[in-house]
This record gives sequence, C-alpha cells and structure tokens, in this order.
Amino acid sequence: MKVIGLIINLIFPGIGSFFFGKYVQAIFQFIVWVIGFLLTITGLFAVIGIPIILVAWGWALATSITGLSAPDKREKYGRRLEAADNQHAQISSAVHDTSVSRPEDN
Repeated sequence: MKVIGLIINLIFPGIGSFFFGKYVQAIFQFIVWVIGFLLTITGLFAVIGIPIILVAWGWALATSITGLSAPDKREKYGRRLEAADNQHAQISSAVHDTSVSRPEDN
C-alpha cells in the first residue's frame, strides 16, 4: 500500500501522502502543486509556477520516503493502533523507573 502512495505522489503530489496517514501534509502538498500548476499554465507566471511545482514534488517525495521507512503503526484505514502506543508507554515507564530496590549498606 505504501508503494502505491509513493507512485501516486510522483504523479500528483499530495494525493499519495494520504496513504501514509499524513492528511494535513497531503492537503497542503496538493494545494501547493495546484497553485504551481495554475501559474505555469498561464504562461506569464511559469517562471514562478515551475519552481513551486518542483517544491511540491520534492516535499511529496520526502514524505513518501520517510513513510516507507517508518514502522507501520496504523491499521488499513489510517487510524493509529492503540496497542502499539500502550506498549511503547509501558516500555518507556519500565526503562525510566527509579524505584529500584538496592541492598542497604550494613
């Protein structure tokens, strides 16, 4: 599923970011790409529009690469799995537990 997100991000920046559960970034990436695209097709503002499109593609590609390398803690609908968060919290509290009993000096 993540590979599909990467491929879609290469074609339409932002749309593929939805597959990684990064909804706010996806919306902003797509808006930036659309603005760049609209500026480019007007012709006069192509000097501004093309760099904006390239920025949107670079941002979407970076989101895809970090999404591919991140461990998947979401179910297929994009909701965070509570079990993974609870397990992380339990491990963190066990590591940082300061109430370790020590033998007293006699």
